[in-house]
Amino acid sequence: MNILSINSGSSSVKFAYFKYIKKTYKIIDYKNIKITSCINKTKIDDNYSKKEKLSENIPARQTRLLSLNRLYDGEIEEIGTSFSSYNYECINGKENGKMNFKNHHSAISFIINELVHKNLNKDEKIDIVVHRFVHGGNVFIKPLIVSNKNLKDKKYNYNNYNNKHIKDKSFNSHSVNSANNKNNDTEIITTDNEIYSNFPDLEKLARLNELAPLHNPSNLLGLETTIKLIPEAAEVCIFDTSFHSTIPDYASIYPLPIEYYKKYGIKKYGFHGISYAFISNILKLSGYNFKKMILCHLGNGASIVAVKNGKSIDTSMGYTPLEGLMMGTRTGDIDPSLSFILKNKLKLSEEEIYCIYNKKSGLLGISQKTYDVKELLNNLDYNSKLSIKMFCYRIIKYIGAYSAALNGIDALIFSGGIGENSSFVRQEVCNNLSYLGIKLNKSKNSDAVKIFNNSPKLKTLNLENSIIKINSGKTTVMAIKTDEELMMAENALKILKIN
Repeated sequence: MNILSINSGSSSVKFAYFKYIKKTYKIIDYKNIKITSCINKTKIDDNYSKKEKLSENIPARQTRLLSLNRLYDGEIEEIGTSFSSYNYECINGKENGKMNFKNHHSAISFIINELVHKNLNKDEKIDIVVHRFVHGGNVFIKPLIVSNKNLKDKKYNYNNYNNKHIKDKSFNSHSVNSANNKNNDTEIITTDNEIYSNFPDLEKLARLNELAPLHNPSNLLGLETTIKLIPEAAEVCIFDTSFHSTIPDYASIYPLPIEYYKKYGIKKYGFHGISYAFISNILKLSGYNFKKMILCHLGNGASIVAVKNGKSIDTSMGYTPLEGLMMGTRTGDIDPSLSFILKNKLKLSEEEIYCIYNKKSGLLGISQKTYDVKELLNNLDYNSKLSIKMFCYRIIKYIGAYSAALNGIDALIFSGGIGENSSFVRQEVCNNLSYLGIKLNKSKNSDAVKIFNNSPKLKTLNLENSIIKINSGKTTVMAIKTDEELMMAENALKILKIN
């Protein structure tokens, strides 16, 4: 069983290709005290905290994460610009290069035809394609099967997916940028009407584009592309918002007139749910059973979630991914009246204000240089230092708020590109959380980055190198290397009932 995970961002695509081989895993026997835990080779003894005790009965369904063997891993960045590039790794080695990808269709076509397909054995094929969708709205609470392996019975003119030179009539309306792309000219004959008539769920997905206009259109274009290029594969959509469907009304409904919620579904939805689901799952696999956790997914997009008994009870992102923490280029929380003030003072249009909030603010807007935290930490100028200070301060505030909502915490988790790789940000945040019993072990905190970076991307999930305990205080603090593509593949197996 071969699975391709497509994780489309607004201007990037991460992808991973897995082979699923069902395995039987030995359940830990507490009577045998010689067995060691998966985490950092910590010996199980009488002093092992009840909060952190390894599960005696790992459900068989959870071992799917451990049975997915990663064969390819890569990313295409800066799609729609002249700076677009690709890099990937497979069992045959690594490769990177520059290429103009005008939109997500051309990028994903390149992934399938040039990176994955050409490296498959002749008797191998892609059985499942799974897509990340940022926003599912009120419509999609659970994963969606868009198509299954009975596609050949539908009245639709499919083209074999390894045909690389077919004329296009369908993707122009989705183009991110009109940049020329002579090097990657994969095109397909069909129209949007044809594909939508065969797959009515795509119409429902298209209606959600306005809820996450930077992400969902790219997610949808990726889905349309793989349906056409790999017609024999099952297609599954996983939604970032699903994890947060358990947030209670008093935390999710905005204090606007209630009819806006009832009529239009305007409320907090939350995002990064696939990452949070992965973290929750590998903690269970590793035997941790925290009742009250705060999970921080810190990257160019950043959010925090409060988790109680395994369920999301509040999160920082809202109706769209703009609310919450200060981010790479996004404002996060600001006074709503600023929109009207900027419009009047600067004579800006709604589109211009939206662009400022989403693409010109955050770390980039304050530093006026970059949103790259590693670069900002190396800069000595005031604005760069200020941007990092603001970023950390807002994280601290949210952790404080969610600690109150949870009435204390058992664990604080850092993940995402910044959360995993910046020991400075973790230390800066935790320095202000001593009232929660949080104190970091400096050497473990700095070593976490080395462990993550030295861990091979390919092969199966390595629990020991994915979860690093970095606390020296009574409250557990961890850095966890998240893996959205792996979680997507596991979810696809689950929804397709492949055990």
